[in-house]
Amino acid sequence: MGKSNLIRNSILILSALLAWQAIKDQRLKTARETRNDKWAIMENLWTDDQIEHVKETMRNIGKFLATSGIDNKCTVDHIGERKELLEDGTCGDGLLVPNHNRTYCALAGRIDVGKHHIIGGGPTSKKLFIESIKKQIGTVFFQQHFSQDEDINSVGQITKNLFESDRYKKISESFCPAPQVTHREMFSLTILLPGQETPIHYDTPYFKRIGRSTAPVWLLVALKQSGLWADEEIKHTQGVAYIHGNKIKPGINGGDFVFYPHGSTGEKVAFQPKYNTGIFLDGTKTAHGVEPFEPKASPIGGQTHTTKELRYAGDKAWNFYENDEIKGQFKEEDMRLGVVWRELCLENHQAYENWLVERESLNANDALEVLVNQLEKEGYKIPESKEKLAELILDRFIHLPLGDGSIPYNYCIIPEMWKQFLPAEYASVLKYYSEQLLRPIC
Repeated sequence: MGKSNLIRNSILILSALLAWQAIKDQRLKTARETRNDKWAIMENLWTDDQIEHVKETMRNIGKFLATSGIDNKCTVDHIGERKELLEDGTCGDGLLVPNHNRTYCALAGRIDVGKHHIIGGGPTSKKLFIESIKKQIGTVFFQQHFSQDEDINSVGQITKNLFESDRYKKISESFCPAPQVTHREMFSLTILLPGQETPIHYDTPYFKRIGRSTAPVWLLVALKQSGLWADEEIKHTQGVAYIHGNKIKPGINGGDFVFYPHGSTGEKVAFQPKYNTGIFLDGTKTAHGVEPFEPKASPIGGQTHTTKELRYAGDKAWNFYENDEIKGQFKEEDMRLGVVWRELCLENHQAYENWLVERESLNANDALEVLVNQLEKEGYKIPESKEKLAELILDRFIHLPLGDGSIPYNYCIIPEMWKQFLPAEYASVLKYYSEQLLRPIC
């Protein structure tokens, strides 16, 4: 009897696993057949001397800021969820964080990315307690940002040589065919340290009359993904190239650029970040991220809302500072170095000039009105709590792919979930015991 039960249970488990795999395979097949976002790669973008010039420019700049504080600067940075800071200057352990100048609490500019990364564990489905994973995404990477033509050109001849090459023009025109014209909107230099990764995300979209200077990025992403303002969108191409290493040693350990050209339910495509290679795609449409660089290394930690910087120390080494206190030093040969730029695709040069004048005409309140109207049309009950409304908008309109783990969820956050369903006294007990149970694997 016992043996027959074992056989029966084994068959049931095997059948369930096979059914799950069949469903997964069918989902991937459907995604491949229904969507295939454009992307392209390019090798040998620059000469070795040009790349060395860029690295020297990085050293002369001398300071790179962590991205954790970059996406929370806009004239209307909340949708009404704003609350006052606690006496200790923090916002507690909820979803709210201090605004840019630390005068009140609001949702983080990329709450969409942070929430998804905590739940899913990133591109490789990491399993970490919530405190650990929050510290890791508090510093995604370090960046020095340039905008406007004269600022971009200050990086040096590297930009001119690339953008005027026939090979580059061919790729650029495939995303923005004539008679439309492209305009370079942004150029940045990026640094990842060992252990760091970039969560799966959509880039900040561009619209004709609203942008990141007048609305939180998460709200703009929801507006883009909803498709409700398609006639207001500005097409966009992103280039990402790599300048770490050299011809003899072009690769690094990990740090693959991963993207999902078949949508959030499609399979992942990985691009290895080798020296002097680049990839092109519309990052506002195609979800993407970066797998852990030097995956066995422990990423830098620190508090979520502190100021973190890399400062050049000389002799091709950089010091890591947190709130002006030195925390470590890294050699350039141990860094993942990237060059990122974005091009906008518009009807003509006059359309670009018009955009420069009109791009701040609308703000977060206008975007919120569009999204709430759509929710009401679909029969959703609009929450009174603006924080709950934000969560509803995120869940309804922004769909990001999960990582590629066999269990693509970060079950190590379970101890934090009890408080959402149970009274505090019961939740604290279950949190303690579930933490003890999960600690060996989290």
